[in-house]
Amino acid sequence: MLFACALVVLAPTALAGTGGTAPGGGAGARLQGTWAMNAKVTRADGVRGERKGQKLKRKWTFTSSCASGACSSVTLRRERSNKQSDKLTLKRFGSAGYKGSGKFYVRLKCNGRTYRKGGIAYYKVGLTVTKSRTVQGKPFATALKANYNNTRRVNKTPCGGSLGRDAGSYTGKLTSALPSSSADFEFANGSTPLSVDFADKSAVKGGRLVSWSWDFGDSSAKSTKQNPSHTYKAPGTYDVTLTIKDSNGLTSTVTKQVTV
Repeated sequence: MLFACALVVLAPTALAGTGGTAPGGGAGARLQGTWAMNAKVTRADGVRGERKGQKLKRKWTFTSSCASGACSSVTLRRERSNKQSDKLTLKRFGSAGYKGSGKFYVRLKCNGRTYRKGGIAYYKVGLTVTKSRTVQGKPFATALKANYNNTRRVNKTPCGGSLGRDAGSYTGKLTSALPSSSADFEFANGSTPLSVDFADKSAVKGGRLVSWSWDFGDSSAKSTKQNPSHTYKAPGTYDVTLTIKDSNGLTSTVTKQVTV
């Protein structure tokens, strides 16, 4: 006896990213932060909820984890339809390009049963940084082009049927602030005579602090602690300097007079 199988896609999937040939404005730029992506569907073969030419808006977030500059790989978390998202690693190629591949699962309904991972969509993303801005001589990406290609979809349910394929092109702009760092500190009398407790109050955007260098204004060695204490040998007024460095390789210095 033959049974008829009904297959239903429960969560429509949307496109991912794109690529393009870019002018040299993005060469060597560090790619990170939150991006507003404008998409156009370039192919929608049998994908529920999509049509060719459809325009979409998505949010992408890039994370660079190398010490500074353009990393050999970045992590992309990209938004899909219905506030879903997935994560993939993109490898750098050339002076301004990245590419990678990933997959996501499609919810399907087959014979009245819901399969949360009933289908698998495999895709490729390629992008090129097209514009950048410099901070302390270091370029950071501010605009990009990308493309997304859903290479195949696999139906893992007992019900037969094609899940379709899609593709799209993107342009994107950085919406989070460009990285910056500003050194600052506070100080107070320590627990012993002539001692001073220092507290780092530096501010960093788009990164994290990775090093501190304190010059206490006397002949003593510098400290690399974030919040050091220092004991002076004689009363007086000293120029204390703090230099910080963040995960983007940016530095900042501040000097204050401390009287003990």
